[in-house]
Amino acid sequence: MNIPLPVLALGVFIIAAGVLFTIIEMARSTRLSPLRRLPWYVDSKGKSSDHSSLVNAAVLKRAQDVASSMAGKSGYVERLDRDIDAAGLRWHPGEVLLTALGAGLAGVVVGFLVKGPLGAALFGFVGIVLPLMWVRLKASQRRRAFYGQLPDVLQLISGSLRAGYSLQQAIIAVGEDGYPPASEEFGRAMAEVRLGSSADDALMALSNRIDVPDFLWTVQAIQIHSEVGGNLAEILETIAQTIRERGRVKRHLRALTAEGRLSAIILGSLPFLLLGFLSIINGEYLKPLFTTTLGLIMIACSGGLMLVGFAWMKKIIRIEV
Repeated sequence: MNIPLPVLALGVFIIAAGVLFTIIEMARSTRLSPLRRLPWYVDSKGKSSDHSSLVNAAVLKRAQDVASSMAGKSGYVERLDRDIDAAGLRWHPGEVLLTALGAGLAGVVVGFLVKGPLGAALFGFVGIVLPLMWVRLKASQRRRAFYGQLPDVLQLISGSLRAGYSLQQAIIAVGEDGYPPASEEFGRAMAEVRLGSSADDALMALSNRIDVPDFLWTVQAIQIHSEVGGNLAEILETIAQTIRERGRVKRHLRALTAEGRLSAIILGSLPFLLLGFLSIINGEYLKPLFTTTLGLIMIACSGGLMLVGFAWMKKIIRIEV
């Protein structure tokens, strides 16, 4: 049976990606999350062992270090580390970068077999970007979930303070009675306090980790209160009410700009959908676009105009509250 080369290459790529994902998932499942690396401070029933022998293999660890050092020169490792931390993942930056490089190399091989040099560049770029975008997407989703829980969390802290609890006891109540991700983050903050950090420093580290502006303002209000005094319960209750009102206004504006966002999605995806459709039904028709100088100039000009259009539409539909 004669199997077409593109189909064979796609099958090899899928198998290689599945094996790589299985190995990384096995390594990830054996590593404890940052919250549970200190089980005797957070959960008395947790296990303190971290069985990460697979990911600590010499060759893999060396590759992680090389990838981290290459990206660390541009400061990207710090940003990636914050995104991983905010996403609540159990990966290290080196593992994410190594996965992206592996996916990029596999994409280059498959793209070259399917569409030649242009396909290699396109598939390689997609392979590198996908793991990094997935981490950023997970971090964004977790930040939004934390922001959605923030008014209730502040209300709980305010109620605990009115009941006579100290600030640390109120934070412990959030860690015990709240829901993830807020309970996980505040539980980790209290673990840092038990290790000797002050409550203000632990909350500021939480703010830097989760990167939610409204929570940063809350931490600054708590720090000011610790210096000048005042009714912290009332302050937190006012902040919670303000966040709720801002959320209501944001949802209203999002509904009003839904048509513009939908138009941006349709107009942005239409050229690529048309390109894919034409390449399937008549690949020779598009060949001059990628093999002639005029065609490459047209691609570059159209790409630049699309970027300008995206930026313009984003500026129109994005309204700060």
